[in-house]
Amino acid sequence: MNFWQALKLKQNSGIIYKTAEDLLNKNLVPHHTKAFFKVPNMLNAAIMNYTKSPIKELSCPECGITIKGPKKWMIQHIKFHHMKKDSKENEPQITKINPYMR
Repeated sequence: MNFWQALKLKQNSGIIYKTAEDLLNKNLVPHHTKAFFKVPNMLNAAIMNYTKSPIKELSCPECGITIKGPKKWMIQHIKFHHMKKDSKENEPQITKINPYMR
């Protein structure tokens, strides 16, 4: 690995670590997928995937945030939106009924 490749890898690792930290701190991913953002082997795989990927930034169609990371991270974030939407749909709706009205 030459100097330029090592420098690019170091910059990419900084981007990936910062993005993972932001996604975890802001609670933008499902709880069961937080290992993608904490386990060192998974972070190293994300750095390599980000380095080889031609697309560096992905935007969420639901909320509009931009994630600098692998496509798998964006998929996990979109799953988070769907989980929230499903939980809202499954909640019973509370309606007030006036017993004196007919």
